Order: sequence, then C-alpha cells, then structure tokens
Amino acid sequence: MRPSTQANPTGRLARFLTAPLILLLAAVLRFYNLSGQSLWADEGNSAALVRHSFIEIARRTAFDIHPPFYYWLLKSWVSVFGSSEIGLRSLSVGLGVGLVYVIGILGTRWFSPVSGCWPHLSPPFRRCKFTTRRKPACTCCSLCWVV
Repeated sequence: MRPSTQANPTGRLARFLTAPLILLLAAVLRFYNLSGQSLWADEGNSAALVRHSFIEIARRTAFDIHPPFYYWLLKSWVSVFGSSEIGLRSLSVGLGVGLVYVIGILGTRWFSPVSGCWPHLSPPFRRCKFTTRRKPACTCCSLCWVV
C-alpha cells in the first residue's frame, strides 16, 4: 500500500502552533513573580546609570570593561516600560524569550526536536529574569549571529 502524499493537516497545525505556545509558556514562566526579589547591587548600578543621558552613559562607562550598548538599550527600554523592578527586568525577560526561540531553532537543527525544547523550562534560563545585566543581551546577539 502506498502512503498518502497529502500532508496531515492536524500535524501541520500542531507544528505551526508549537513554537508560539512554547514561547508563550516561556514568557509566562519568566514574568511570573518578576518583582519577587528586590534589585541587587549590579542591577542598582544599571538602574542608576540609565537615568543619565546617552552621552553621560558613554562617559561613565568609558573606563569600564563593558561597552555602553547594553545601558543605551536599557535606557531606551526604561523610557517605554518604566524604571520599576518589572520595567528594568522585563528587558532580560524579553531577551530570554528570544533566547528560547533561537536555542530551540539551533537545538532542533543540530540535534533533535527534543533537545530544541530544553531551554524552554530550564531553570538557569528562567533565573536570568532576575538580573538586569547584559548577559541575556550578549547571549542573544551571539546566538542570533550563529543562526
């Protein structure tokens, strides 16, 4: 008996909806209890730095080991979402959800669909939500370059 050449519409729908549902779950898990911890020292430094102008941020980070791009990005983000704990950390959450997508693509492409699902529920990736630091931004930019 010959297999049907017509694709299974249910399978196509499941593949079409899988990524958005996983990203929604990743966002919910990362936004849950986002303000549960107060800002720690490095986050406080970032929060204080983004109150300055773009030029002043560049001047203050000129002798730092980190370039000012993340702080400029955070300053732009804070102007839209506010400077509360949730507003500051939501940039890391957004980048973390982006990482889930990119790592899912790479894991599926290089290994298997199961390994592509690993970052969606991984505790280390969910813990990044409590850091207003450049780590998720650097990781996301690096992995997007690979894709």
